[in-house]
Amino acid sequence: MSPEEACAVLRITLGADWGIVEKSRREIFQKSHPDKIRSLPSERRTALIEHARQANKAIHVLLGFRSQQNAITSPLPVAVEASSVDFRTGVNY
Repeated sequence: MSPEEACAVLRITLGADWGIVEKSRREIFQKSHPDKIRSLPSERRTALIEHARQANKAIHVLLGFRSQQNAITSPLPVAVEASSVDFRTGVNY
């Protein structure tokens, strides 16, 4: 599943705030809760359960995409050369 497909499953846009992603996932899971779908026809129950499964996969795809993006956009750590400066006084030793 691509990040774009994951967004389609969750009905969000790529790059949406993570709170919106979680809210969408939570709404999908609430709609597929066994107590809420018990009285529905079996085809509808099956569709809601499958949508919840796809939402779960979509979350994992977006988590991977998010961590990839963070790795790309985060600055590389800068190597600090060891020195003998007392940072309290600024005196070189």
